[in-house]
Amino acid sequence: MSKQTIQFSTPQPILVNSLLDLNILHSPTVSNNYTRLDFFATDFCDFPAHLERIYQKNGVKKLSYNDALQLALSLSEQINHLEQRKGAYLTLDPSKVFVVDERHFIYLDEQLFSLNKNQTIQITCPFSKKRDLAPELLAIDKLPCYISHKCAYYSLGTLVSSCLIPLEQLKGTKLHSFLQRCLEKEPEERTLLYL
Repeated sequence: MSKQTIQFSTPQPILVNSLLDLNILHSPTVSNNYTRLDFFATDFCDFPAHLERIYQKNGVKKLSYNDALQLALSLSEQINHLEQRKGAYLTLDPSKVFVVDERHFIYLDEQLFSLNKNQTIQITCPFSKKRDLAPELLAIDKLPCYISHKCAYYSLGTLVSSCLIPLEQLKGTKLHSFLQRCLEKEPEERTLLYL
């Protein structure tokens, strides 16, 4: 195992604590101001590099069913821990997903939003609409506005789906049902429930 360091440009207590809550980082230490997280791992890389390794090995940049399931469950758990700490993301950018020891997935983005008492996020400035976004994000036509924190669930569903064989081939699996719940058009219908 070697020492790994994650450096943040601003204090990130909610994000850092959500990572610690996952209990997947070996011997983590945090700076007093939450701008640095050190831990030990046998391997640590970003998600695009992980997919490139898979391509070099198998000739395809797709996750196996089990790896996709692990991606879904790992990021769901982190999203839940963030929500418990009143934090949320609008979207999940694949370049900000990291892989620890080739089996645990974490999300590292400093653009964390605060959840208000109604479990919504206030958006006050423009944002990029390049990635697959939840329908309610695409529908925003004026700022400021409030949207459901469940837009991240939709983004998780699109992220996992994009790394898999066609979704139709998963019919009847628990992962397929999980993804369908994430990709509901109406935010109230979305859930991070794996049965």
